[in-house]
Formats: sequence, C-alpha cells, structure tokens
Amino acid sequence: METKKLLKTVLLTVLAVSVTACGKNETVNDETENVIQEEPVDKYQGVSSEFKEAMDSYEKFFDEFIIFMEKYSDIEEPDASIMADYLRYASQYEKTVEKIQAIDEKELSDEDALYYAEVMLRITYKLSKVGK
Repeated sequence: METKKLLKTVLLTVLAVSVTACGKNETVNDETENVIQEEPVDKYQGVSSEFKEAMDSYEKFFDEFIIFMEKYSDIEEPDASIMADYLRYASQYEKTVEKIQAIDEKELSDEDALYYAEVMLRITYKLSKVGK
C-alpha cells in the first residue's frame, strides 16, 4: 500500500512540476471553481483556431490522465498494466508538450494569451483535486 501511495505522489509531483514549467505562474484559490464553468462559445472569438486546438488537446490529455490517476487510486495492488498505461501517457505527454512548446509566445494575440492562461488554470485546478 505504501508503494502505491509513493508512486502516486511521485507521478503527480512530476506532472504538476512539468505543467508549471510549461505555463505561466498561476495562482489557484478557492474561487477557481467559479472560473471553471462552461464558457459561452463566442467568448473565444479572436483565438486562433490552431492555437485553440493545441491548447484543447493539451487540456484533453490532462483530463484523460486524471481519469487514469483516479482509477489507479482505487486499485489495491498495482500491476504491470498500470505501468504500461503510465508509459503510454508519458509518451503521449511528450508529444503534447512538443506542440505547446512549438508555440511562439511572442506571436500570441491578447485573446490567445488569455485562452492560454485559462486552460493552464483549469488544468492546475483539476490536478490539485486528484487524490483528495
């Protein structure tokens, strides 16, 4: 049981550090839930479609990884399939991060930068809720 908790903690720490390293410093507080609500479609006018697609893909990856982590937390004894799933996520994460790192932040419009900050805030918030 201790190994399971340790592995979970290590995985979440590595993921949280890498998310923070890829994004701007965001402060998450108790009011974050109010920010993470269904947004009207027209709110994202002005966000370039390529940039929005990359950010949505990035957030989708974390949504799927969080589901994996929650599933993992319910398993009494970890097995090899969990490590195989984790390695798949690690590979997918690398590809997803490459897309985000390829974005030239200097070229972002104000709308793109705002969308970037919103997505990073949502991801950080979701990761903070895993295991609680």
